[in-house]
Amino acid sequence: MTVVQDDLAAQISADLGCVRRQLSQAQHRQRVKDSEANRAAVAACRARIDVVLDLFLETHRGLLSTVPPEGVAPDPGCDEP
Repeated sequence: MTVVQDDLAAQISADLGCVRRQLSQAQHRQRVKDSEANRAAVAACRARIDVVLDLFLETHRGLLSTVPPEGVAPDPGCDEP
């Protein structure tokens, strides 16, 4: 990876950690009181997680492989490419 990719990967990881904590807090508030506002907060956190994961996939396109390394059996629950 290059320096820019390393920095971006670190930022994406930090963003994902932050949003995961926010989701956990929002889910707790929803368990305490199931309201429209709390459900909306959970949905917003999930949407932000989707955005961060999309960014991760976009920045790592070509670096990630769907083919397992040589000598590693594919996960039986996954479709082969």
